[in-house]
Amino acid sequence: MTKVAKTVRVLLIEDSLTDAILLEKVLTRMSSIQCDLKIAKLLEEGLNHIKQDCIDIILLDLSLPDSYDLESLREIQNITKTVPIIVLTGTENDQMAIASLREGAQDYLVKDDIINSTVFSNLLHRAIAHAIERKQIMEQLRHNEALYRGVIEDQSEFICRFFPDGAIFLANQAFSRYLGINSAQLLKQDFFLLIAESDLALVTPSIGSLSPEIPNITVEFRGKKSSQEYCWQQWNIRAIFQGSKIVEYQAVGQDISDYKEAEIEKARLIASLQESKEQFSLVTDSAPVLIWMTNLKGKLTFVNQFWLNFTGKSLEQTLIEDWMINVHFQDRQKLQITYQKALRNRSDFDIEYRLLNHKGQYSWIFNKGVPRFSNQGQFVGFVCSGIDISKRKTAEHLLEAQVNHSYTLAEITKHIHESLDLREILKTTTEELQNFFNAETTAIVKIDSAKYCQIFSPSTDVQLDNRQSIRSTFIPSHWKIKNYLANLQAGEIILINSLNPDQEAGYQPIVTEKLPPSASKTAYLLQELDNFNCFVILVPIIVEKTLWGIFGIEQLCLPRRWNTEEIKLLEQITRQVAIAIKQAELYHTIEETNKKLVELTVVDGLTKIANRRKFDQYLESEWKRLAREKLPLSLIMCDIDHFKLYNDTYGHQAGDRCLQQVAQAIKNAVKRPADLTARYGGEEIAIILPNTTPKGAEKVAKSIRQQIQALHIPHINSKTDMYVTLSVGVAGCIPQNNCSVEGLLAKADSNLYKAKNTGRNRVVSE
Repeated sequence: MTKVAKTVRVLLIEDSLTDAILLEKVLTRMSSIQCDLKIAKLLEEGLNHIKQDCIDIILLDLSLPDSYDLESLREIQNITKTVPIIVLTGTENDQMAIASLREGAQDYLVKDDIINSTVFSNLLHRAIAHAIERKQIMEQLRHNEALYRGVIEDQSEFICRFFPDGAIFLANQAFSRYLGINSAQLLKQDFFLLIAESDLALVTPSIGSLSPEIPNITVEFRGKKSSQEYCWQQWNIRAIFQGSKIVEYQAVGQDISDYKEAEIEKARLIASLQESKEQFSLVTDSAPVLIWMTNLKGKLTFVNQFWLNFTGKSLEQTLIEDWMINVHFQDRQKLQITYQKALRNRSDFDIEYRLLNHKGQYSWIFNKGVPRFSNQGQFVGFVCSGIDISKRKTAEHLLEAQVNHSYTLAEITKHIHESLDLREILKTTTEELQNFFNAETTAIVKIDSAKYCQIFSPSTDVQLDNRQSIRSTFIPSHWKIKNYLANLQAGEIILINSLNPDQEAGYQPIVTEKLPPSASKTAYLLQELDNFNCFVILVPIIVEKTLWGIFGIEQLCLPRRWNTEEIKLLEQITRQVAIAIKQAELYHTIEETNKKLVELTVVDGLTKIANRRKFDQYLESEWKRLAREKLPLSLIMCDIDHFKLYNDTYGHQAGDRCLQQVAQAIKNAVKRPADLTARYGGEEIAIILPNTTPKGAEKVAKSIRQQIQALHIPHINSKTDMYVTLSVGVAGCIPQNNCSVEGLLAKADSNLYKAKNTGRNRVVSE
């Protein structure tokens, strides 16, 4: 459990002075937490504290004079959603506990009459620490969100996100400055209303045509700037789908007024240069953009010098071949569709695609096509221009990758820290990463020794508690885990690639043994990634400087190349998994210890039912609760008849066995969860029956007496019967000011002695 170093400002809202004093003592005794406690008897008083003071955590009793049940919790939530709330109540109600947690409470503790116990102190201590720790985690998540926002704000291009109805819910400062309005006002704007009315009719259908197959589009229009001025803008708009439904749009834009002016000027020059081929060639060849012309069939009729320099081909070769074969195969069909549509409509077109350059590499090109007409006004083809936008595309892809990796890390970290169940943590991690990397197989292998391990993977049918040899078919032999234990223990990542098909399983590991003595291991591994298609990557999970296990991703059908950001993401996630593993192990240890402590403090060692201490605590707690609710409380006192004679006849060991049988039989006869069976002292056993009238308790007592007699435990020297029997006293009342716990005990004890004095083996009630 994380220790809280600073003073914790605690607000206790509790109308019971006794409970408040006991809780104050419990908080004072906590060695690892220093508490600054404020106490409020009413909800209204507590709300004033929350408004005026800086509170770290709230301890809330749901039963208050001015509020009841979940209304108290809801009123606090209306004021603050950042301060964690722990519900402390005397009512053990599972449905109320679940409802409280759903309403936003961090924990639900039943205080009963064990407020001053070590067990309750530990529970409260852990609940406070965990609640504050969860708050710190949420603060870290908000910090990460701020970092993500910072990345967006650093961009010089306009970035905004808006809903299908046009409502903008995120925009960077560059866009805000461009429009000349502050960020708060911008978030009240409608994106579509920022488009000039004359262009809106053209832009809206284009955006509306987006689909999962074609999720993004680049549009140009005259958009609003400051002071109601309209300037040309270019936007790349991507639709985000949930199933087949668009839930939002992400848009990146820039002011292309200068580009538009240049484009208009270029069109004017082309029109005037029709009269002079030499002048046209001079202008086009000196332009730092690709310029070409096509005829009605799409064949090239002219290219400028920049085109030839870019492609590295001669003019003759360029004019003979189909220029679209130089377009990347994934973009070619989209370009052909766009071009044919513009050809049919005799209309402008623009499109982005990858074009092969003279270095044999693909560069991103923004291509604009304009219809070309003869002097007689006949359409004869297109004049096209293209600019290299590779740098912009690289920046967009890098930004998208960074955002995706940051989001993935945050989501996986959140999910693995939501549970303290080790199986759930490992299952969540493997599933999340398998989905993110679209991997064939992901697995976490726990190393129990050099020979054995356990597998946790959503891709196999292995049971989590099965121990499999490392030669198991579920751990492929080509992973060769046994060979790399030393490397993995040192924190090294193992990459496995296919180098020689004749080798075993066709795999060869890339390990750090290949490194030159002075080389950086990380730099070498990342350099290797550019040269190899990796089938398997193994990332060590180090817990307290020891190799706990390995996270493996396998891609057999379609091996992949891992980039630097993906490697860093895997390293960050495995570190988070290691932290979660340690937390889960500590939690398990604490849980087991708490169970043992509870058993030692409230269970009778011989009979295995509640002891006298538990009896006294529970009776006091139920007395207070039922006094508030004005409900009855009954008590049954049982005594084994002539038990001393039984011990004298059969011996004390036999007496102990007899007492155990009787105790368990009585416990089994009491059916309700709220009823308590306890060893009161010697051979006396007491039963507390909350919300039970004396008549109801008498029925229970008679049933108990009959069941004990039906056990037929021999007692040859009994003066009452040849078998073991019980004498039973019953008493009950509705707790009020005119009666007390001591009075109820005395009445039940008195009726027990009446049962003994009037012949034993009977029940005496009021």
